[in-house]
Amino acid sequence: MPWDSVDDAVAFYKSKAWTDLAPQRDKAVKVVRRHAVEIEK
Repeated sequence: MPWDSVDDAVAFYKSKAWTDLAPQRDKAVKVVRRHAVEIEK
């Protein structure tokens, strides 16, 4: 998923919508690691 900034990505992963879906997501997938890379334009 592309975001405009690292702050936007962090905000998404800390959002209520993301955390509320955690039980269903954990049944379906295993997230081992997440990486954020910011590129200067």
